[in-house]
Amino acid sequence: MYDKVKMRRGLEKDCTELTLIFDMAGRRLPSALWSKKASQGQSAFEIGRERIRTLSELPTYYKNWTIAELNNKIIGAFFGFLLEDPYPEIDYSELPKCIHPLVELEQCASGSWLLQAISVLPEARGNGFAKLLLHEAEEVAKKF
Repeated sequence: MYDKVKMRRGLEKDCTELTLIFDMAGRRLPSALWSKKASQGQSAFEIGRERIRTLSELPTYYKNWTIAELNNKIIGAFFGFLLEDPYPEIDYSELPKCIHPLVELEQCASGSWLLQAISVLPEARGNGFAKLLLHEAEEVAKKF
């Protein structure tokens, strides 16, 4: 079954699934942060999807994701990026307090490739697909 899993770059059509995967990987922290950006009548999920779909300057942009597919269905995904070295100066007053520890960890790892989010959809779990995604993430990281 593993030989039938296809790895590919994210496409715009994947943004809905990527939003769900990112929120699962982040244990709902992403949707909590997205909800703070929502206007009346907007859902957190809508904000997250639009950010992944349109904000090409962010690491979460859909083209930065690696997708795992089985039988043309997404089963999981990850994204990561190279942390700046030196790490940029951060104004913590502009960040939610819950993000401060994450930024501090990033600072410690400046110059390294960071696996930011990885998750397998619930219906595909228990089949070893996470190992395949981790292996692929390792291959991507080696290129940096």
